[in-house]
Amino acid sequence: MRIHVTYAGGTIGMVDSPEGLRPGADLPAWLEQQVSGIGLAGSISLTQMDPLIDSSDTHPGHWQQIIEDIRAHSEQADAFIVLHGTDTMAYTSAALSYALCDSERPVVLTGSQYPLGVVGSDASANVTGALRAACSGQARGVSLFFGHRLLAGNRATKTSSWSFAGFDSPATAPLALT
Repeated sequence: MRIHVTYAGGTIGMVDSPEGLRPGADLPAWLEQQVSGIGLAGSISLTQMDPLIDSSDTHPGHWQQIIEDIRAHSEQADAFIVLHGTDTMAYTSAALSYALCDSERPVVLTGSQYPLGVVGSDASANVTGALRAACSGQARGVSLFFGHRLLAGNRATKTSSWSFAGFDSPATAPLALT
């Protein structure tokens, strides 16, 4: 299984600085560490958007960048993960679900409430959950993995900026629970 990860931005890859959070985590090394325990070592490719997107400023042009990255890697990858900020991740997953409706490969969006370097962060659980969903053979289309739940990409909504279960799909049952 070959997985392509698009890092669009968001809290997950940020580090603390005197000026607040800023990009700076060694995301490629961290991803390799995460996948070594689930049999995916050496099968991950990564694109980091430039510039990284602040989720609160996301607009359709950013969605297009993500779509283009996924399409550019469609021959080399069996599944896709998009690491995204939580402010607009539900909007992005809905937009991608319509733009990529012709894709046969799963696309799973995820992020975190706290950066990966913070004690107690949900980054590891969300990323490994998204990887497992993408590799399961059960995920179809675009979905959003967050807080141990896989949600349909065009049915997800953000329900909390603080809770580790920050997303829900009120009118549709989760696709999977972990």
